Amino acid sequence: MKLYLLLIVTLGCLNLNSQANLVKSVPENHQELKVLSLQKSNFEDSDIKYIDIGYFDQKASYVKIYSRNVISLDGRKEDSKYFDLNFDGDVYILKQNYPTISLPSPLNITSQNIHGQKNDDFYDIRRISIYPDSTLYYYSINSFFEKEKTMWGIPAKYKGDIISIQNEISEMMKQNTSIHRSDSIAVFEITITKKGVIKSGVLIGGKSSVFSKYVYETLVKNKNAYFSDGTPKWKPAIIYSSGRPIETKLKVYAKLDKNNTVTIKLPNTLRNFTGN
Repeated sequence: MKLYLLLIVTLGCLNLNSQANLVKSVPENHQELKVLSLQKSNFEDSDIKYIDIGYFDQKASYVKIYSRNVISLDGRKEDSKYFDLNFDGDVYILKQNYPTISLPSPLNITSQNIHGQKNDDFYDIRRISIYPDSTLYYYSINSFFEKEKTMWGIPAKYKGDIISIQNEISEMMKQNTSIHRSDSIAVFEITITKKGVIKSGVLIGGKSSVFSKYVYETLVKNKNAYFSDGTPKWKPAIIYSSGRPIETKLKVYAKLDKNNTVTIKLPNTLRNFTGN
């Protein structure tokens, strides 16, 4: 694999006119390194333009797939799909829908083997961008950039008791003695309106089954979707920049163990307009 050193610069938020001023004004420990690999990648999907993989503390944190297809929701448009690698629902859908995508291994790079210096500062990987004809590795001399990361917004949240929903589904599964007992997974994509109401839902992960049917029916039950005073039990997604609620899609991950224990998980991040 051929690798090329593209750039070593110091980064900052200063609006300076010259490279000399930039280098002088920004602390040295904010240096960035960019490495190019000319290895080709076969996405096996002509709609994919490129893929970003973000890292935090040397561990892959998210995958963002940029597509030629534009996704619309409530008047907003997105050309990407975001997968949080710390959320089981996103991991499941990523593997199901893009089985050929694999995460490249970052290189171990130090200032000594790049600059020929005696100090051995380690460059932390912070992002990898994969294109059909090349791959770009982005490093910083510390994890400053990823520690400063911010989410685009806050995803929709369930204000009710998620444990009671898990137990309700579990009891229904125990009562249905005709079901073959095995681990099952169902991932639903539900749309939550600005008012916190479930607008629609579709099974996007796992097979249609009695379990997936019970999960969805339990989620949308009136007692689970609304409080006794009629207010929704869902809190809509919020944009950080304005603090306003928006309509978004939300993945709901549900897992059934062989002992009929049910686990439901919801995402912790929102990194695009539509919630995809």
